[in-house]
Amino acid sequence: NCTVRPSDGSTIGNMYFSPTVLIANSPPLATNIRLEPAFPTTDEDLSLHYEFHDNDTDTEYGTVIRWFCNNVNVPAYNGALILPSNATCKGDSWWVVVRPADGFIFGNDVSSALITISSEQGLINRVELTPSVYNLTAGEGYV
Repeated sequence: NCTVRPSDGSTIGNMYFSPTVLIANSPPLATNIRLEPAFPTTDEDLSLHYEFHDNDTDTEYGTVIRWFCNNVNVPAYNGALILPSNATCKGDSWWVVVRPADGFIFGNDVSSALITISSEQGLINRVELTPSVYNLTAGEGYV
């Protein structure tokens, strides 16, 4: 608030008081939300990454994290930054909602992109070698 006492140079007027204005806390922001790896397999954990911003320089406190699989909230992993690989199955679609907080106020919910789990990486079911050159004399094949 402020006070004002007008003067015309010779006479001083009555003092005026402005209304009190409370400067509120700005809500924080969560940006650059992503799940990694971008193309996960069933044998990889999912990691949530995001950036926290607060115009009042408040630290992050009380942020809400909610995990969704196939459009259904999975409460067992809410609040976690890591989703273990044993929670995923081939074909699952996962995404996360982050509601940033600075201990005083919540910011807006922000969602990650949807990612789909693929099958295990590096599994080879069958390997077959076919000779490309034949030794006709010995009757053996060479690759």
